[in-house]
Amino acid sequence: MSLLYNNALQLLSSSQRTWLITGVAGFIGSHLLGLLLKYNQFVIGIDNFSTGSRENLEEVLADNPRYKVNFLLKEGDIRDYEFCVDNFQNVDYVLHHAALASVPESLRDPREAHTNNIEGTMNILMAARQVKVKKIIYASSSAVYGENKHPCQQEHQKLRPISPYAVTKAANELYVNCFSRSYDLPAIGFRYFNIFGPRQYPQGAYGGVIATWVHNLAQGKLCEIYGEGTSTRDFCYVDNVAQANILGALLPQRNMHYLFNIGSGKSCTLNELLYQLCSIYEIDPADNLKYCQARIGDIKYSSASIAKAVRILGYTPSVELNEGLRNTVNWVQKRAKSTHTELLLS
Repeated sequence: MSLLYNNALQLLSSSQRTWLITGVAGFIGSHLLGLLLKYNQFVIGIDNFSTGSRENLEEVLADNPRYKVNFLLKEGDIRDYEFCVDNFQNVDYVLHHAALASVPESLRDPREAHTNNIEGTMNILMAARQVKVKKIIYASSSAVYGENKHPCQQEHQKLRPISPYAVTKAANELYVNCFSRSYDLPAIGFRYFNIFGPRQYPQGAYGGVIATWVHNLAQGKLCEIYGEGTSTRDFCYVDNVAQANILGALLPQRNMHYLFNIGSGKSCTLNELLYQLCSIYEIDPADNLKYCQARIGDIKYSSASIAKAVRILGYTPSVELNEGLRNTVNWVQKRAKSTHTELLLS
């Protein structure tokens, strides 16, 4: 743990603030919730449960009985402006993670991606402006870079989004920048790369390749690679994302709007990723692999430069890929055993 992050956590412990998390029942949102409750913060959570899971919230709240005292769940949709305004009262920080966060889904239904991601974010910005929150942290995506020819993506590079999902995230960045400058609304956007970890489900909004493969290998199913397996990704464990959110929220803000890449700063091919997972399961990759035709909208090479986040935020990824994979595998196995036990007792 970096010194700056340790100082930030101590600051949390010393003073209770009110945080609002949109998409609180989702993969990333539930991890943010758990961290804030651990440090005695008061959290208002918003979710419409279209992709979020009540099971995620139950898992977080089961960690400590006192967590329930500091958590208020509000079920509703960020596309409802009045709902947003009603629940933003007395909020210090907003962590905006509600979204339709899937490239394939956005290709199947671009309008749904637009209404969720752009109109929903507009409501969040309007509500944050009206009640004068201290700062808004929001989830952007590495997808905004698109087919960028640079081997390592940096924040100043030209955006080339190639999916409706990526377009919505690029539009959000423009809207937030406009609100920050026009209405003095401090904001930080995180271009997340490939985030993974416990509570990420294959069918979920953030159901990435690791979630799919971990569950497939646990069930003896083949892992599909679209293309030749030479595509690269920057896989980042979810605890690192939680660190970035806390550092961003508590950062003394010089500029009204910052954008940061949040990843591990390293990349690996899909073939290499499968090898690492199969090594954890102690099985042969060749027996658990199926190559498929490359998909429309998939980016070939993706790798994050995190130098800006390191320099300004003090962000230091604390969980490496292999450790994160083992944590994720352990969670899936533990959950499978728990489900099996429940079935035996029912």
